[in-house]
Amino acid sequence: MTNKKQILVILGNGFDIAFGLKSSYKDFFESNYWPFPRTSKKDGHRFRTPQWLDSYLNQRNMEENWYNLESMLAQYGESISEVNEDRLKWDRECFQKLKISLKQFITAAKKVSNPGSSNPAVRFLRTISEYRNPIIYTFNYTDVVKFADFVGIKGLSCVHVHGALEGTREIVFGVKDGTKIPDDYDFLRKDSEPTYRSSNMFSDLMASKEIVIFGHSLAENDYHYFSRFFQIHSDEYNSYSNNKCSITIITYNDQSRANILSNLRKMNNGNIDQLFALNDFRFLRTEEGNVNAMIEFDDWLNEFQD
Repeated sequence: MTNKKQILVILGNGFDIAFGLKSSYKDFFESNYWPFPRTSKKDGHRFRTPQWLDSYLNQRNMEENWYNLESMLAQYGESISEVNEDRLKWDRECFQKLKISLKQFITAAKKVSNPGSSNPAVRFLRTISEYRNPIIYTFNYTDVVKFADFVGIKGLSCVHVHGALEGTREIVFGVKDGTKIPDDYDFLRKDSEPTYRSSNMFSDLMASKEIVIFGHSLAENDYHYFSRFFQIHSDEYNSYSNNKCSITIITYNDQSRANILSNLRKMNNGNIDQLFALNDFRFLRTEEGNVNAMIEFDDWLNEFQD
């Protein structure tokens, strides 16, 4: 096929999970790779270690924070009112342990068996590679190109926004710029990683007419990548007909859809009605066993072939 229309694709951890990887922060927290010692009481509740950063991450209910590890790091940094040298040294070592353990966990998690041709992530990759010219940005540390090659999809390329496990680059992990933490705790920031680099994602977002976000929660730690884009496309004075955009968000189920809508409201001054009104904006779900969701997903994939 020639003259393929260009499409911008943004992948989050939900894409890896759909592909078959257990690579979420929830999985990390519950795995043997979690670096901070825990023992269990008879009632099944974990006993927490009495230290600083490790204690905070252990004691705070991860479930209540949607297992958003980077947001919890930001909360911890913002809670520090006075820097103690012993605490600083301990926290720096804890953060390095956390990062090393996360890399080990993802390395183990990425060893996935063949997910099969009916897998929604596989069908998505196959369709966009055949009927579109995709620009792919991934927030995952895993290599989507290798995944694609593993299931027979050739010719894809992608940009890793937060680094990757492969090659010489380090993973970019931590809190976003602008988080109010003490200067001595700048090691928690993503941009403190020596291999941190910029990308053209925002300019590609603003230039694209067709965008698909697969498995990204649009959570607070990544607002700076997306907020301006969604604000502009929700403004009736800026979103003229020639700026109308096709925006598709692929998520798992109704609960994850509700969480993304909540995040969109937070980054968009509480208003998303105009986002629907001024653009071709839709959600798709990939929940196994949800017949209506899978029909909508199938219909959407078929649109590419038309």
